Amino acid sequence: MSSSSSNDSYPWLPLELILKIFNELPLVDESALILAQGMQTNHLFFRMIADLAIWESLYKTRYTHHDHTREMERKEVLGSNWRLRYAARQRIDCMAMGS
Repeated sequence: MSSSSSNDSYPWLPLELILKIFNELPLVDESALILAQGMQTNHLFFRMIADLAIWESLYKTRYTHHDHTREMERKEVLGSNWRLRYAARQRIDCMAMGS
């Protein structure tokens, strides 16, 4: 198959297998980076990864301590979108670390 084929972005593995692979990532910060990079692959991957339940597990594993009031504010603004909540906390971490 030519590299210029219009089907280059098509997932050549079954979607169920791709989801299983992403959901089996260990609960470490590097997994969030892998997921974020995967989301940049194409629209299909973006939609699949954005909805994964793994974001909740990553969030709860990474952020075991929090200010209850601020956590409730994030929940009010971002709802149950754990990916966005994880990203919001990552931005706070970066600001705190001066990155």
